[in-house]
Amino acid sequence: MPPSGQPSQTQFQPPTQQYGGPQPQPQYIYVQQPAPTFTPKGYIQTSRDYTLRLIAAIVDIVFCAGYGLLGLTGFTEVGASSILFLICLAWMIPMTLYGWKISTGEKPNTTTFAVCTLIFVNLVSGILLLISEKDE
Repeated sequence: MPPSGQPSQTQFQPPTQQYGGPQPQPQYIYVQQPAPTFTPKGYIQTSRDYTLRLIAAIVDIVFCAGYGLLGLTGFTEVGASSILFLICLAWMIPMTLYGWKISTGEKPNTTTFAVCTLIFVNLVSGILLLISEKDE
């Protein structure tokens, strides 16, 4: 700043090339990319079905992990509840694996499996599978 307190009025000069005038400034144009389209794979035909089935599979995995942790931490107290939680994993793990295959489109979503999930695994994933379109 000059001593008078006023800012100096200098203009910015763009850099010049060695043999020419000022360099051209690049022009940027924002182009919105189209939304990715859903591609059906296997038994999954819509993105709604894919989302419902994926959430159901994730909820199954969380419940299996919770039952496993409750079963293992219950061994410190030597109670019957810890053994019960581990016995429940005997049918929850295969049903969770089958539910994951449903979410990837490898296996069909059936009403039978959805009701079994509702009864034997948890209510949330069973209801989500019942809401999703049935394949057979």
